[in-house]
Amino acid sequence: MILTRNKAVFLAFLNERASALTDYRIEAGTVIFLPFCEGASTQPVLTCGMSFEMLHDTDPKKRHTVTIMLSRLNDTPEPEFHFVCGDSFLSGTNAGGASAATERIEKAIVHAGLAGRAAAKKLMQDCHGRFPADSGCGFWKGLKNTPDGPGCKHVQGLFAKLVADGEAEKVLGDLEAAYARPFGGRKRRAKESDEADSLIKELRRLAGPTRSFKVPILVEGPKGFGKTVAGRVFGDTDFEHCIEVAGSAGLEQFDFLGGNLALGGGNYVWMDGPVTEAFRLAAAGKKTLLLIDEVYRVPRRERSLFLTALSPHKGCYRLRTGRPLPRGDGTASMEFISAPVENLSVIGTTNSGDDYDVEADDPAAYERWLVLLHDPGVPFVESILKKTAKERGFSDKIVAKLLKFRANCEKLKADRNCKDVPSPRLLARAILLADSESDVSDVAEMLIPALIGRAPDGRAIKEQREAVEMAHSKAFTA
Repeated sequence: MILTRNKAVFLAFLNERASALTDYRIEAGTVIFLPFCEGASTQPVLTCGMSFEMLHDTDPKKRHTVTIMLSRLNDTPEPEFHFVCGDSFLSGTNAGGASAATERIEKAIVHAGLAGRAAAKKLMQDCHGRFPADSGCGFWKGLKNTPDGPGCKHVQGLFAKLVADGEAEKVLGDLEAAYARPFGGRKRRAKESDEADSLIKELRRLAGPTRSFKVPILVEGPKGFGKTVAGRVFGDTDFEHCIEVAGSAGLEQFDFLGGNLALGGGNYVWMDGPVTEAFRLAAAGKKTLLLIDEVYRVPRRERSLFLTALSPHKGCYRLRTGRPLPRGDGTASMEFISAPVENLSVIGTTNSGDDYDVEADDPAAYERWLVLLHDPGVPFVESILKKTAKERGFSDKIVAKLLKFRANCEKLKADRNCKDVPSPRLLARAILLADSESDVSDVAEMLIPALIGRAPDGRAIKEQREAVEMAHSKAFTA
């Protein structure tokens, strides 16, 4: 399996392995999308890459395609970088031809859970066969013999050019932005307006990149109503960079700020955490969104860094990263990053209600946020389900049945005859997992265990199960 590396480690590797290649010229990079990681043994995932054509100065038969890639494998929680010299999908020579390529694309869409299915399919299809077949250069043999190496001289040559041109970090940043596109669906224009866009419009008004004065926004509401998706689309549409933190009870300040990472041989490199990365980008003049999902799942003591970091002074947020900076006299100072407020927007999300494992802020910290209550109701749910059904080629009739099922469960919960009501996310999942429109009812029935309580012995409460099963039957047999 390909060795993947996070951004900081990959940059260090790129600088270390660079070696000039004098007899080739390298064309400007082209963004491509692939349905598989080359050589990966894990399930199909989306791969985004920047592909560079390498043309020999005197021999036209010697042409290669080196691609720097960003992928998420099963055993990596976040996307990581890798590279390949040549790719059968790009050259159109993969086994099975165009029909096999289409099959691989379909599998990638299902396994990766892509939001914009049609757009993602087109992105990958447009890349199939784009580059000519590459002549053999021993890339895979070299990588097999030295798994931690660059594989071939063409990769080293590309690394050398990127380092010499000062383009390495920009290429990786461009890949991160491109990778998020299919997951966030299509690009939206500011003038578009519908029920699903209302939250994005409000975020744009209060925290858009053109505002000089803004405060952190906390989006609060029930689960599954698109809070996180809205934040991602807002970041993808309006900002140069969108940095996301997934909140959980196990996070510590290191996970936000970063720290020294051992490279081996006694060498270390400082790896920015997501908050430090967002501040550093904003300090460099990049319009950046920091999205902290489920912020109140993070223990209060670990959130304390936001208390001072998000209190603007003279038009800037200031972050104390913990990174020591040598002064040259044998001592060191602590790094502070000053990020202009106009360049950094901060969005947090949290579920509301007593059922969630959240730890609220003290009053002083709570006032750092401008709270938006997001509970748009039935029209929002209907718009989400209709959009999902349309993407699958299903009719609005199935949407009406799912909405009826939800309404039936709402009545049961009001009478304390079930624990929960299916969220828009769960209902949309029933559409996405169904093999056909007639199969939606069976998949929706599989949601029932998530909606009923458990007795002290761990068994499902019989009365609630029967009540929710009846609610399902009435919705789908009417």
